[in-house]
Amino acid sequence: MSLPVIDDAVLGTLRETLGDEVMESLIQTYIDDTSSRMVQAAQYFDQNDIEQLGREGHAIKGASANLGIARVAQSGEDLQHACKANDHDKIPEIVNGLKANVDDALAHLKDLLSQL
Repeated sequence: MSLPVIDDAVLGTLRETLGDEVMESLIQTYIDDTSSRMVQAAQYFDQNDIEQLGREGHAIKGASANLGIARVAQSGEDLQHACKANDHDKIPEIVNGLKANVDDALAHLKDLLSQL
């Protein structure tokens, strides 16, 4: 079974608990932070700095899981593990998948922001 781009149940619970204003701030912070982290991850990838790339994967995983951004969280975890294992054959494919999942998630989140 494929993971959802965003787990609506998690976002819904957060929205009910925190309210629209805080939720808007959280989503905007996630968008900004994840965009910056992806730029940083691309630089680490280009520099073949696998240790730092794995750390970015870990950070992306954690932030994404907290907001129910399931595919990005899974891709971040996959990247973290591939880097830890020095699996140079899998890392490029995982980085590409992470980028695609982040692009999808950010588009969904921007749509959600316009509805808050």
